[in-house]
Amino acid sequence: MVRLSAEPLNSGLRLGNDLVDRWASWGPSMSPDGNRIAYVSDRRGTPELWMHTQDCAQEPIPIPLSADPVLEVSWSADGQWLACAMAANGGVRSQVWVLRPDGTDVRRVAGSDDQHAALGPWTRLGHKLVVELAPTRIDEQTRCVLIDPVTGAHIRLAEGDLITALDLSSDERFLLLRDGTRGAQFCVVVDRSGDCDHPLLPYPAAGSTDVGLLRRSPPGDPLPMTAYLVSDAGLPRRALIAQAVGPDGLRGPAGAFAARDDGELEFLDADENGKLLLLVWNVAGTSEVELLDTRTHRRRTVSMPASVVSGCALSRDGSRLVLCIEGPDRPRDLWTARTSDAALAPVGLGSPAIQPLVHPTLETFESHDGLMLTGWLYRARDDESGPAMISLHGGPDPRNGQHSHRSTKPWSPPASPFSRRTSVDRRASANRSYTPPTGTAGTTPSPTYGRAPNS
Repeated sequence: MVRLSAEPLNSGLRLGNDLVDRWASWGPSMSPDGNRIAYVSDRRGTPELWMHTQDCAQEPIPIPLSADPVLEVSWSADGQWLACAMAANGGVRSQVWVLRPDGTDVRRVAGSDDQHAALGPWTRLGHKLVVELAPTRIDEQTRCVLIDPVTGAHIRLAEGDLITALDLSSDERFLLLRDGTRGAQFCVVVDRSGDCDHPLLPYPAAGSTDVGLLRRSPPGDPLPMTAYLVSDAGLPRRALIAQAVGPDGLRGPAGAFAARDDGELEFLDADENGKLLLLVWNVAGTSEVELLDTRTHRRRTVSMPASVVSGCALSRDGSRLVLCIEGPDRPRDLWTARTSDAALAPVGLGSPAIQPLVHPTLETFESHDGLMLTGWLYRARDDESGPAMISLHGGPDPRNGQHSHRSTKPWSPPASPFSRRTSVDRRASANRSYTPPTGTAGTTPSPTYGRAPNS
């Protein structure tokens, strides 16, 4: 009979309990002036809405909303409302709820037990909210609607099979839309005044566009707005693509506004005037954060206390930023800073780090067909002999579909039990210049974009 030593067993049980007991915070959204942060945290067991006030000794406080888990939160441009995506009955369908920042006027504005509703962006002025409503019948399409939380009125923006509203211009005339399957997406700017759409990026080049923002163009640009897109359409890895747009279908050439040969762009946010951009890069499985001045192209690095950023936000006035940071031995937590000095400080008392956990190393392997793969190697602590684990992503991403450029993309898996996906792309750099789109309205396979009757 083999007897197990009690101490390793007890140590493993204690570690397991520590992992279960640790809580995390994520999904931050800032008030327009940057003085308050709304976010999601499971510090009481279930993901709930929490509020933190900057420069205040008081700990963050929970805001009761419903018994369902909170998925994400977003602050309106005028600071009068919060919108939350809720997991209906803890399931896969989500609903959209709104409330005042003090927790009053709570109401559901979209979604039900039978219909999925996805939270979209707020309008850039006031407090109207974009929501995507999934079809409930086979003959229906996804609908993007604009909702007034005060009156509950719905204005239909667009319809399509796989559309996502990325942003609206400040006057609500132009709508930035993404369409298509992951790995083969395209973007259009919808001119709601003329009920027409105009393609962006090098359509029909394959790729994915994860984030899109419409902001005022930098000084000297003849067109009033610029679309900033996190995309790998026609590129070896995700970069920041900028394309100037204007009325009547006017568009400038699209090109890389910020790109790196050693990493790809994962997150993007911008202030209201488009003067300051917040960029989060994935470089060999770790995050690097930069602040980019669109007028001068000057880039400043933000030093971090841990290796991975899994979310970020910039206040509308550009005065503050907040990052969701995690590492191999720490769950997701929030850190904030003034953009003037970028000196990060924790938001409240975060969940303490867990010791001891193994910090993996990023390794490169050659597969049987010569493809170079990357993965995380977990060794025994203190270089002791013993079991080791290598974590490799099975790829391609199941949401990508069968696209050859995706199926050969190497990925690095999470660096900790808390981490979300991080990726490494070691393919050679390619020419990042774009041919300006020459198509006119309707050159992309167009669903019903543009204005539609109120619903």
